[in-house]
Amino acid sequence: MSNNNKGIIFCPLCKKKSRDFKLWIKTDEGDIIKCNKCGLGFLSNDLENIYTEIYNSPSYYKLLIRSQRELSRRYKKQLKEINEIANKQGKLIDIGCSIGLFLNTATSYGFEPYGYDINKINLKKAKKFFAINILPDNYLEDKKYKNLFDVATMWDVLEHLKDPVEYLSKLISIVKPGGLLVVQCPNMESYEFLKFGNKWNWLTPGDHLQFFTPTTLTKVVAAAGFIPIKVKIWLDPLTFSNVMLSVRNRDPTLLFNRLVTKVLRKFKSFFKKFEINIPFEKINVLYGWLLQLLHHGGHRHSLIKLFAIKPNKN
Repeated sequence: MSNNNKGIIFCPLCKKKSRDFKLWIKTDEGDIIKCNKCGLGFLSNDLENIYTEIYNSPSYYKLLIRSQRELSRRYKKQLKEINEIANKQGKLIDIGCSIGLFLNTATSYGFEPYGYDINKINLKKAKKFFAINILPDNYLEDKKYKNLFDVATMWDVLEHLKDPVEYLSKLISIVKPGGLLVVQCPNMESYEFLKFGNKWNWLTPGDHLQFFTPTTLTKVVAAAGFIPIKVKIWLDPLTFSNVMLSVRNRDPTLLFNRLVTKVLRKFKSFFKKFEINIPFEKINVLYGWLLQLLHHGGHRHSLIKLFAIKPNKN
């Protein structure tokens, strides 16, 4: 399935080799190309290894600690939405569960948590810290997991896989008929990508192998046998503000964003000395929301969240 054979590429969605593609964007890890037939984007080279060491490095754990409150708020919103759509609790599997923070939150919403991650160090932490039920590497082939799960979630995982259709086609076997699949991926139609290109910090080619739009993600999920029922483009306002801080660009709005953030930090430090509690995080969230409206009116967020169901048996 080489993508470097005399201009012939294999498209994971079309499931065939073709020359009908175009360059989407150049990166240090290789060209990201787009299939002209289906629109899916993927790397032009044959990188196959997920960079697992990134996700058990000291900097990764520090990021989790710094983002704990933000992640907790996000997980609660996600689980509330899942409850509204699934309309029941049951067994929930989170693929790419890391150390189990999302699954730990899911237990408070009545779900029985199961997790899988290619990173075994983090998988052990999930079991140790939160008593998550851990699945073996062969869980997609093991018959005891067939039709077991009421909900399957993949938060920012599908873009790491070389063949997302093939993976989802196997995953569907462990979801109950009528069960829910939730997939989240970065959005290649987002404001950030369209403006900053290969400097967008969620592009990460090499770690990411597939590049989705709402349309192509829907096609991938449907090709695996699921029925898409809802597609949502979103990003937490505070996260958006932080993303804008990390982009190195002389855009006046971004420079103003950095200035406001520095001022808020100084005020926070000042009031902390006098033990005066000011809700600066809420101020940051409000500012991030205003920043989103200024940039894209809320219609070109960074993340795609897709809900789909497994068809019921005839």
